[in-house]
Amino acid sequence: MKALRLLAFEIKQQIRSLTFILVLCIFAIFIATQMNGVFHYPVYTNKDIKALEKSGELEYLFVPASEEELKSSTIQYLKNKIDNGSIPAEKAKDIGDVIQLLRGQSFINVYTAMQHDEYIIQWLNVGKSQFGQKVGSVEEVNNNLRTAIETQGYGSKLYEKYVTYMQICATFLIFPIFLLLFTRDSSSNMSEILYVQPLSSIRYILCRYFGALVPLLIFFYGFGIVLNVISTTRFARAGWGVAYTFFLSDFMVYILPTVVFLSALVMFLMILFKKAIAVFPIYIAYILFNVTPGAFEGGSNFGVLSRAIIRLDGQMVNPQTIMLNRGIYLLLTAGLLFAACMLYNRMKKNVRKAIAI
Repeated sequence: MKALRLLAFEIKQQIRSLTFILVLCIFAIFIATQMNGVFHYPVYTNKDIKALEKSGELEYLFVPASEEELKSSTIQYLKNKIDNGSIPAEKAKDIGDVIQLLRGQSFINVYTAMQHDEYIIQWLNVGKSQFGQKVGSVEEVNNNLRTAIETQGYGSKLYEKYVTYMQICATFLIFPIFLLLFTRDSSSNMSEILYVQPLSSIRYILCRYFGALVPLLIFFYGFGIVLNVISTTRFARAGWGVAYTFFLSDFMVYILPTVVFLSALVMFLMILFKKAIAVFPIYIAYILFNVTPGAFEGGSNFGVLSRAIIRLDGQMVNPQTIMLNRGIYLLLTAGLLFAACMLYNRMKKNVRKAIAI
């Protein structure tokens, strides 16, 4: 009962904490901006397309430009480069001849004919890359999205990117939440409770840990549900038959193990160093090393097994490897919690060793 009272007290303190509320609000705003596609797919108007383009959500926006659009844009581009001197005078005549060819032939024919000239071909490559595609209309963008859903499923690229974003954003949310986990004991009268109803180090650490963790996990899952409901509503209004799950499997496989491990890591480091602020550079360095694409890549499963955060936005990951990874980090979480309990048991006997900011 003592442990349950402490757990309930910690959860209550977390929910009432101004720091907790502010951090969650900042997280919600940031992740919403990173997951802008949820609010604009499928597109209804050109405003949706412009919003997606502005936010960098370009996955389904582009369609091939027509032959005439590609040629006219390339011709105008080359003429501008001649006029502003980017193309030197000794090369201007050759480029001018290419412009004349483009006016009378197809782009692909001119491109093939110029393969022998490296200087000309580099300018044609620029034109091809810049003007070979254009932002599509509402119908064209939705057609791209519909094709992706029919062949890959909505979660194949777009949703996997969102799961990755939530993991990464959660890592930066964890630190301020757990920063004051032990340092606010005096303001919360926690010392008096422990004096009246003494608890073992194991119960105390676990109660503090889960007292901070439970509200955090509830928020993550609830926030994911809200985003799913918004997306489902948009598809339903557009008449699309997209069945949306409540992302429980993704939450349990990706977000929950990441959050519980990194939370335990922060708590262990704070007890180890006894200075919460000293943990910050170590934690941030570890997170940046995790989230950097390719940081652990080595052509084998070791790259995935060695990272606490599994990125789904750029690599193919074997399901068996993912489950092994999650099992490893859940075991490491248990080990960190046990070590934290042992460290705290020695620390609480010496008041001078109390954790400070």
